[in-house]
Amino acid sequence: MKLHVITSLWPSRANPISGIFVAEHVSALRDQGHEVWVTVVSPKKSEWLEIDGVTPHYVRTLHLPVRFHRLHRPINTKLAARVAKWTLPKPDVDALIVHNQVPLGFCVPWWQSKTLPTAVIVHGDNPPLNDPDNAAWMRQHLPSIPEHVKVLPVGKTVVPFLDNLGVRHHAVLGNGTKYAEKAPGSNTPKQVVSIANMHKGKALDVLIDAFGLLDASWRLRIVGDGPERRALEEQVAALGIGERVEFLGRLDREATLAVLDGADLFALASTREPFGVVYLEAAMRGIPPVGCFGTGAEEIISDGVTGRLVPKRDPEALAAALEDMWGKRDALGDAAREDALGRTWHHYNEQLLAILGFSS
Repeated sequence: MKLHVITSLWPSRANPISGIFVAEHVSALRDQGHEVWVTVVSPKKSEWLEIDGVTPHYVRTLHLPVRFHRLHRPINTKLAARVAKWTLPKPDVDALIVHNQVPLGFCVPWWQSKTLPTAVIVHGDNPPLNDPDNAAWMRQHLPSIPEHVKVLPVGKTVVPFLDNLGVRHHAVLGNGTKYAEKAPGSNTPKQVVSIANMHKGKALDVLIDAFGLLDASWRLRIVGDGPERRALEEQVAALGIGERVEFLGRLDREATLAVLDGADLFALASTREPFGVVYLEAAMRGIPPVGCFGTGAEEIISDGVTGRLVPKRDPEALAAALEDMWGKRDALGDAAREDALGRTWHHYNEQLLAILGFSS
C-alpha cells in the first residue's frame, strides 16, 4: 500500500526527540511492506533528520506571530492550508495520514486534491484554540469533516477539546510503541527515571517534592531540558537532596533509552498529558510507571496492576505510590510489559488501516 504521512512533528538536529513517535510509526509502516512518503509542514526551517532511511520533504508555511493578532492560531491554520494546497507534494497514494490537528489536520477539505481515505491523528489539545474567541472562530470557519476523513484523538482527554471546536471524532486510538527487550534494571537500589521537557505541565516540581519525602536510598535521574530547569535545580538544592537527584539534560534517542533501561521505576506526574507514550516505552521494558489520574496516563496504566495512578499535584500520594511500587515492582513490571506487547506500532497500524477501510 502507498501512504503519504503529513506531519508537523519530526525529529530535527536541534531537537532529535521531538516527533520521534511519528518517525517510529513510519518505520513500522515500512517494516510491514508499505511505501511511505513523509512531508513535514512547519513555519520553522530546521534540519530535519533522516530516520531509518526516510528523509522527509519539507513545506514551510506562512506564520502570523502571536503579537499581531489574538486570532493568530486559526488564521495561521487557514494560511497553512492555502499554502499546502499549492505546495504539498502529491504522490499517487492510497491513503493520507496526518499527524496533528494544526496546522493542517482539521483543514483537509481546503487542501486535499483527491477524496482519499484520510486519518487525522490528534495528539493533544491546543491551548490557543481553547480561547473562547479562537474556538468560536474555528467552529464558524472550519469546513465540515467529510466521511472519508477520520479524526482520531490519541486519548479520551482530547475528546472535550474536539467537542469544543465542533469536530466529530471517529474513535480514540492511542499511540503505539516500538518493541524493546526487557530492561536489566539499575545497578543501584531504588532508581527512578523521569523523561520530560521541563515546563510546568510536566509537574517535575511535584516529583522532586515527593523525593524530598523519601529516604536516602532513593535516586532520581531526570532526562530533559526546558524553561523550568533552573527553578527545579534550585528546588532540589533547597530540599537538600542534590546528591540523590541528577539532571542529565536533553539527550539523543539512544542515550535517553539507555537511561530508561537502567531504571527500576518510571515516574512522570504530568497534569496535562494527552497520551504519554513514554509511560508505554517504560512498560515495554518491564519498568512499572506512575502517572496521574485525569491524564493520558490512564490510557496506559491500570492502577495497581501495571503501575500506579495518583491525584494531580499530590507529592505525598506520589511518594507513597513509589514506596508501594518498590515492593511490587517485579509483578507490576511483568504485567506492564505483557500489556505493552499488545500495543506495538504494528498492532496500531492494523487498527489504523482497518479504520481507513483496508484489511491488514
